[in-house]
Amino acid sequence: MRVLFKVMSGHNPGLKVLGLLPMTSAEHIRQHRSVTNDVARQFGAHRVLKGIRNDIRLAEAFAVGKPARYYAPSSRGAQDFAELAASLAPILGARRNGTAVDARING
Repeated sequence: MRVLFKVMSGHNPGLKVLGLLPMTSAEHIRQHRSVTNDVARQFGAHRVLKGIRNDIRLAEAFAVGKPARYYAPSSRGAQDFAELAASLAPILGARRNGTAVDARING
C-alpha cells in the first residue's frame, strides 16, 4: 500500500484506484478474511473486488505461457477472471465514453 500512496502522491497524482483485487483468495482461511476485511475498512468495502481463488491451473497456464481461459477454461481461476472482466467492462466502458461511472467506484 505504501507504494500505491507514493505513486499517487508523487509520480502520478491523478491516479485513481478502481479497486483492489485479492489474489489467491481463500475465504475459508481466517488470515485471508482478516486481511481482506482490513483492506475494506481502510479503503472502503466498495473498492475490494471479488477475489481470484487459489488455483493450480493458473500457475500451470502461466508456466506454459497461455491465458487461463484457453489453457483451462473451466478452472476456478479462469472463471474468477471472467467474472472480474464482466464486472469491470461496464465501468471501464463508461469511463471511456465519458459517461457517469457507477457511484460505488467513485465513492
